[in-house]
Amino acid sequence: MNRTFRLMFTGFLGVITWHVLPAQSKGDIDKLYSDCQRCLDNTGYTERCSSLLYNSLDSLLNKAYQQLQHTLTKDQKQQLVTEQKAWLKQRDQYFTKVKAEAEQQNPPDTEVTSTFILEKENEFVRNRIIELINKKLK
Repeated sequence: MNRTFRLMFTGFLGVITWHVLPAQSKGDIDKLYSDCQRCLDNTGYTERCSSLLYNSLDSLLNKAYQQLQHTLTKDQKQQLVTEQKAWLKQRDQYFTKVKAEAEQQNPPDTEVTSTFILEKENEFVRNRIIELINKKLK
């Protein structure tokens, strides 16, 4: 990895990490996508930028889940735990399906295939974050 890319990549990671902290609104998600687009525009490394986005979305998901838990009663927390376990199972099944379909249509272990898979995974996690944020707002 050349020095210029490493600096831009590290800077992008710092920007994303900073924006992961609040998990207050859908605007936080939009900001992550804007940061990812900036990474793509500046580096052209689609797979790496999409991977960074996934890691940031995953962190934001955890933060949104924790913040929601603090607003719930004991029974509601238990319901959320049950719901989250079901979502995790659904996520794993969906990710397996997406990977199989992508590798059926494209050569496995290529940047195109990996990026396609990451985009689908990002969208799936993004939708869950929005669900959790909406629950918190109720």
